[in-house]
Amino acid sequence: MNPLVGEFSHWLRADAAVGEWVRQWTGLPPEDPASAVALTGAITAWPQMHGTVSLESAGQFTGMGHRPATLLAVQIDMLADSFQLA
Repeated sequence: MNPLVGEFSHWLRADAAVGEWVRQWTGLPPEDPASAVALTGAITAWPQMHGTVSLESAGQFTGMGHRPATLLAVQIDMLADSFQLA
């Protein structure tokens, strides 16, 4: 098991507000193991996407020899792979 899934599973059990947020956005009850996977995916994707978009917006990729859209697509694929979604 992904260690974050284990930690977020505990978070779901310990904090009713987190469980309700996951239920609202996924339709899954907090006790469903898929809820912890969904929460982990959301929390993992957030900094990945935020970092890539922020760096591109600030012009940090200029002159690096790649298209930022390609980097973003690869990061999305990596996230999907890590949760066996691709």
